[in-house]
Amino acid sequence: MNPHTLARGARQQVRVAAEYVQTHADRPLSVAEIATAAGLHVRTLYRDFTRQYRLTPMQFVRQCRLARIRTDLLTAGAGTTVTAVAMHHGVTHLGRFARDYARAFGEVPSATLQRARRPVGHGDAVDGTPPALRQH
Repeated sequence: MNPHTLARGARQQVRVAAEYVQTHADRPLSVAEIATAAGLHVRTLYRDFTRQYRLTPMQFVRQCRLARIRTDLLTAGAGTTVTAVAMHHGVTHLGRFARDYARAFGEVPSATLQRARRPVGHGDAVDGTPPALRQH
């Protein structure tokens, strides 16, 4: 058996952890909390999560939050700011957020917000899910 392949039970527990993150990404999460929700030890969660998603649990949390922020920016109304949306999703370091967002989506958050405000027919719709979250 490939050492990077997870047994069915381990895959299921990692899926439980991922679903927990996706359900609770709007609030502060710790690795210990995620591990407890999935019925895993922290070390096991790190190992198995990284094998299955190629991200650490906290990287996955950040990707989930980025996807939610992107969705909110793409559907934002007049007067919405990137800062307000980011802070609503628990972002505390705006510079790091902008860097991570640009890496995930290939554009800065303000460009997403500007594009969302264009009239219909001026640009293609963009899936708000980072590639890492689409794969599984």
